[in-house]
Amino acid sequence: LSYGVTEDDLKEFLEREGQLESVRIKYTLVDGARQSRGFATAVFSRAEDAWSAIANLNDATFQGRKIKVREDNFSKLDKKSVAHKNVEKKVFVDFLDPSLLWQDVKEHFQQTGNVFFVHLLWDQTRMHRQAVVEFGSPEEAQDAIEELNQSILRGAAMKVRAYHSSDMQEKEPLSPTVFVNYIHPEIELEDLNNHFLQVVPNIEFSKIFFHKTDDYQQAKVTLSSTAMAKMAIEKIDRSLLYGKAIRCRAFLDNNNNSSRYLQGVWRERRVSKGPQAPRCQIENLNPRAGWQEVKDHLRPAGTVVHVNVTWAEDGGKRATAEVGSEEDLSKIISELNGTVLLGDKIKVSRL
Repeated sequence: LSYGVTEDDLKEFLEREGQLESVRIKYTLVDGARQSRGFATAVFSRAEDAWSAIANLNDATFQGRKIKVREDNFSKLDKKSVAHKNVEKKVFVDFLDPSLLWQDVKEHFQQTGNVFFVHLLWDQTRMHRQAVVEFGSPEEAQDAIEELNQSILRGAAMKVRAYHSSDMQEKEPLSPTVFVNYIHPEIELEDLNNHFLQVVPNIEFSKIFFHKTDDYQQAKVTLSSTAMAKMAIEKIDRSLLYGKAIRCRAFLDNNNNSSRYLQGVWRERRVSKGPQAPRCQIENLNPRAGWQEVKDHLRPAGTVVHVNVTWAEDGGKRATAEVGSEEDLSKIISELNGTVLLGDKIKVSRL
């Protein structure tokens, strides 16, 4: 969707296919102001009208932009009722890589049967994802438990077990403190606090500090409760502050998980070689693409040191990537320019 589309505009456009119960555009924070994320969910009164909208409006042009229309993966409106239905056909999945999309999980589990839907959740630490996967039959669900438990998806071994109705509930963070990553180097603590105060009523304590590479800052923000931390993570994660997408996770002060963040260790991150390092630009990114999705897409063609995703002036999304060598840069451009990432064809060029 165009970022200027309102819910009334979209409702008028969709009502040609049938009666609507609701239309909700998804928003994020950009420098403290609310901005559309470029997608929405619409609930029709009749399933037949929803299917008609998908068939007739997918790839249609709306306010000068070609749009994609598909069945919603999972509606939060009926989460409670869905939690108690078809229990024997579902499995619970734990320890998933946080960068995974529901489509990735669905593709993995289709090895053992017909997957009806996938619902992604966060664990209490906000450091890995969980999922509820529903199959067409109890036998397929049992096959998934037996065959895919401890299987590897994007480098992480998952745990697959039988589903319980309580598994559908989002877990509260273990800490009222939020860890914030990839903050623009020119941001002051007051700017970060004001960004949080757009979502939460007050802040108990906050501290900002530079990552060891000096490329960006990190912070920890303590709120009044774990419920406030959960709300802040959901609303502020991937929001834009001075044109840079920040990431939020629960902060664990247990000398294990949290300390490795404060020491500046983040997975396979390598130290930047500075402004003279080989870099490429990735344009026409899907609005859902974050740095991890871009990095995973580039990595098969060469070593990727760092990826920074920003919003362009024209409202589109783009990224810059620092790579390991000139050879890596040439290979990434030649192999990945024009390839598809999250449904959109990207342009990769030298900076």
